[in-house]
Amino acid sequence: MLRIPTLTLLFFVLSNFSKPYPLPLSVLPSKLSPSHSVSISLGSPPIDVALIVDSGSHHLALPCSHDLKKGKGKGKGGDYEVGKSISAAYHDCESCPHETQCDGGFCVHTQGYSEGSKWTSKTVTDKVSNLGVESKSLTESTIYCITEQTGMFEDQPEDGLLGLARGADLLQSFGSSESSSPPSYRLCMTPVGGYIDFEPSDSDSGSDSDKLDAPHSQLIKNTNDYYSVKIDHIALGGVLLQCNKVYYNRGKGTILDTGTTDIYLPRDCRASFEKIWRDLTERAFHNDEAYYDYAEFEMLPSLVFYVAGGTEFTVHPSSYMEGTDTLGHFTCRIYLDEQYGIIVGAFGLQYHAIDFEGGGVRIKESECW
Repeated sequence: MLRIPTLTLLFFVLSNFSKPYPLPLSVLPSKLSPSHSVSISLGSPPIDVALIVDSGSHHLALPCSHDLKKGKGKGKGGDYEVGKSISAAYHDCESCPHETQCDGGFCVHTQGYSEGSKWTSKTVTDKVSNLGVESKSLTESTIYCITEQTGMFEDQPEDGLLGLARGADLLQSFGSSESSSPPSYRLCMTPVGGYIDFEPSDSDSGSDSDKLDAPHSQLIKNTNDYYSVKIDHIALGGVLLQCNKVYYNRGKGTILDTGTTDIYLPRDCRASFEKIWRDLTERAFHNDEAYYDYAEFEMLPSLVFYVAGGTEFTVHPSSYMEGTDTLGHFTCRIYLDEQYGIIVGAFGLQYHAIDFEGGGVRIKESECW
């Protein structure tokens, strides 16, 4: 039998206990499009909440009143409520966060979405914990406590949103004067889960040992601090789309947005996309539910994005074709109606490990183990 000295074993356990670990992602059953969520804790005492991971927004937002939750109650410790947390404090009007305004002595913010959903909130500061990283195990962040909500927010099974765009409230709370590197995190999604890691590399020491073995793709500057990359080419089934590449990168550019489910390409690419699709599959392209047998599904083409700087990532049919309740029936979740720019939602990012860094991204195909 191998005998390990007690002190050596104790040192090994303690040193590894303090190392960062990824947090698992969940895909909760829903009548809406599936979303990836992570469980973290808010307040004192800590209450577990399930939040959609959203690289396309900035705020940690959820209802903080039991009246709005309508019995969701997915947190293991019960619903998070400001009045029950001894560490929670509403912002006064002299310290309102950016984009909020004073109303009735509170800092108020309203957020609307293109599909019609909307929420209104009051901001508080409170503790955030259970983030998988000892150095960030307990931090303070701005929380947008939703007081009114409409549309998909009333029906989603998750408790709220965790905004993770550049400059997001939670990421800013990780900032340290000892580190010149911007906050970063790694995300890897599958149809049923995946993981998020809030400390994928040792940025303080400058070590690259834990960074993805993939090219660093610079981000396009934009007013909303999206993770927008420059696209050189797009291929469908190995055939380059014949459309004006200006539309790939104009406006918002090509956004990697985990809070959106689908993939949206410029309408300028429609004619080329539909022709290539028909040539390869012998079927007309559409977004309606349709039956595919095994041979027909095998004929579906992969979509490849060629990112400036040498990165490329592939979206396979198993990611962009969503199965329905009827066996063998699928719906294509690629849409060809953006005026400018591209949105690559969660379906397009599945089975890729992505390092979201302050000035760029690294993307590498992965099983997300």
